[in-house]
Amino acid sequence: SFELTNNLHWYLTVERDDDHLGPSFVALHEAFWKRLEKTEHGRQYLHRLKKQQELITILKDLYMDVKAGEKDRKKKIALLNKKMQESRQIQDLFVRNRNEEAGTVDVESIPLPLDP
Repeated sequence: SFELTNNLHWYLTVERDDDHLGPSFVALHEAFWKRLEKTEHGRQYLHRLKKQQELITILKDLYMDVKAGEKDRKKKIALLNKKMQESRQIQDLFVRNRNEEAGTVDVESIPLPLDP
C-alpha cells in the first residue's frame, strides 16, 4: 500500500541523519528504492514520493527566504504569498499535463508526507 511505502520512506529518510546508524539506513533506503523500481506500482509510488520531496524542498526554501527577510509578521505573510504566487516551481509541481493550445491544465494532487 502507498501508506506503508510512504511511512517507511520517511522513516528511513529521517534516520539516515543519525550519526551512528545513518549509513545502515542509507543502504536500506537505497535497497528499498531499487525494489520499488522493479514494479509498476512501485514506480508510481516512487513518483509520488519524489513529488513529496520536491514539495518539502520548495517549502523549506520558501521558509528560509521569509525567515531571513522582514521581521514584521504581516510583511512575512505578504512576502510568502507573493513568493508562492510567483513560484513557477510550485505551479509545475502540481501540473500533470498542460495543454497550451486548449488552455487547460490537468492538476495532480500530492499526498502530505505524514498523512498519505
